[in-house]
Amino acid sequence: MPSPRRAKRLSARRDEVAVIKSLSERVLAEAPEPGSRTFSSGKTFASLPLSSRTQRCLANCKYTRMTGVQRACLPHALAGRDILATARTGSGKTLCFLIPLLERLYRQRTCDLSGCSALVIAPTRELAMQIFTVLNEIGANHDLSAGLLIGGTDFASEQPVLDRVNIVIGTPGRILHHMTHTASFNTDNVTTLVLDEADRCLDMGFAATIDGILSALPKDPHHVRQTMLFSATKTSPVEALARCNLHNPEVIDVHDTAVPAKLLHSYMIVEPSQKIDILYSFIKQHAAQKLLAFVTSRKQVRFLYTALSAVDSSIAVYQLQGGMTQVQRQRVYQEFCEAERGCLIATDVAARGLDFPNIQYVVQVDCPDSRETAVMLLLESERAMADRCGPLRRVRVNPQMLAKSLRERFASLLASRSDIKYLAQSACASYCRAIFKQKDKEIFKLEEIDLAGLALSMGLPAPPQIRCVKKKTETATKKNRCLDNENALQRKKAGAAAADDKVSRLLRRVNTDVYDPSRERLRADNDDDEDDDGLVPVSRADSGAEEDAGLVPVSGGRSESEGDDDTQEVRPGKVATADRTTIRHGKDAYGHTLRQNLHVADVTVDKPAEAERVKDLHRSAKLKRKRRLMKRNAPPTLAVSDSDDSSAGAASQDDSGDGSDDDDDYERRAKRILEQRAQS
Repeated sequence: MPSPRRAKRLSARRDEVAVIKSLSERVLAEAPEPGSRTFSSGKTFASLPLSSRTQRCLANCKYTRMTGVQRACLPHALAGRDILATARTGSGKTLCFLIPLLERLYRQRTCDLSGCSALVIAPTRELAMQIFTVLNEIGANHDLSAGLLIGGTDFASEQPVLDRVNIVIGTPGRILHHMTHTASFNTDNVTTLVLDEADRCLDMGFAATIDGILSALPKDPHHVRQTMLFSATKTSPVEALARCNLHNPEVIDVHDTAVPAKLLHSYMIVEPSQKIDILYSFIKQHAAQKLLAFVTSRKQVRFLYTALSAVDSSIAVYQLQGGMTQVQRQRVYQEFCEAERGCLIATDVAARGLDFPNIQYVVQVDCPDSRETAVMLLLESERAMADRCGPLRRVRVNPQMLAKSLRERFASLLASRSDIKYLAQSACASYCRAIFKQKDKEIFKLEEIDLAGLALSMGLPAPPQIRCVKKKTETATKKNRCLDNENALQRKKAGAAAADDKVSRLLRRVNTDVYDPSRERLRADNDDDEDDDGLVPVSRADSGAEEDAGLVPVSGGRSESEGDDDTQEVRPGKVATADRTTIRHGKDAYGHTLRQNLHVADVTVDKPAEAERVKDLHRSAKLKRKRRLMKRNAPPTLAVSDSDDSSAGAASQDDSGDGSDDDDDYERRAKRILEQRAQS
């Protein structure tokens, strides 16, 4: 007989099985006919066949009434059918797949041992984080585990826990990376697959990654797995993806064209040189409110954030772009959500699915590529976009908005800080490239944009050089690849035919005497150092008549009688050796100075006499250095006898005479001074 505690658990389990069975029957009974595209008759979540756990969480989060897309999707999704839904951003698509996902796992009695049973793919990290947050709110009462897999986090720390995660939410790249490199990440039991913002995923270049994820999932011949695709626009790639991976999907297209009463759409036609000034004036005018400004490229975000923060510290400016690390993006997202005022400058990374509370104004600084926009600052050539977006109110430029011009302040800032100047040049170039790459050439015309005015608005005197290179076609790429292979094969054959010994390699070398200017200067310095080796420095002040000329004659060099008109150039203060002489020639065609060492073996030299002469030179130089040393060390007063004075005078008179007498007198005086020092 089981214990009371075990009996209680068995009873609770039987009751839960009965509740799940009745709930499943109710879902099938209330589900609309396949392909009917009918809305739910109820308008609240309480009218849906949901478990009590989900109902309590929805009530705690104050989710009571359903939106249009939720009324259309939830009855079919709860029945386990594939969904292809299209609705505008902000219509509540997140609950359209999270509620059916939780209910399906609850009815399947999923536990930790079941492994990964649901997979949710989002295009951006911020959107994946937001979905994860909403799942924690509405699934708090369920005994399920969820994991968030996004880039910028520690990959190794995620691997050990993936085998115990039931719901995986992440970006395509990180999910595929775990599927191929983490052995414990088993996707064989996945019964629910969700792709949120599918059009955005494909536009961002995740088509190959998504194909890799879908191919890694097990085959589903009996259509057990439920796949749901949600998108803001229905494009051809999305439809192709749905045809390949969805089985008899429920196509739901809900576009609420009615503008809410409190939402005002307007646009403003401005000159390129006035765009940043008007944006700055708009931010200053609404400094106590929260604004969201979208630009085209991440380099524009960096420049506007850095420049506006530098010229005016009174405004709160935030940046959010794809070049930031995950920690930075998450910190900025949390700070802006908690802030009461400020302006967030972002790219389209924040344009889909992110919820920012208490946003009063959304400004599209550059012309958007879609109709989903709020306040637009359009150039004159982009007026056609306003006509496509339906009924928009045009706002005239207030002259007071141009009173606070930033041109001079930006110019002085760029002059003092080269890093911000580089950001300005990069921002201008990236904006022009983005316009050039737009597909709609009726609206986006780069040749009609005043690039000089655009550069002036950023503080630049002139626009930077911009290269807009079209992408190579696949045919051209294959052709270039074939040519590269042929060239590599020819080089390989030529290398095999040529001899591979050391002498052949030396003979094949070309331009061996051509050097970079910096390398040439280094070689000249090294040559100067080598010239100093073996030479005896001679002081100009103490040298004789020949030494005053700056060089010591060397016997055995080329004589003038040989008819050589070249003059020998010897560095002053150096003594050249007898066996080689260095001469300078003119510059060759490359402008490099060449040196040639000429051996004088053809000249007869009296080697014993030359050796004796060199010894005398060394002896004389040594004595002169010793005399200078004694003069520096001599005491200020020195008692010398009259005979010494006379001898000293005689010595001074004989300085111009024979050098041997001067040397003997100098030795006697030095010996006498040393004896007097020893006695004292």
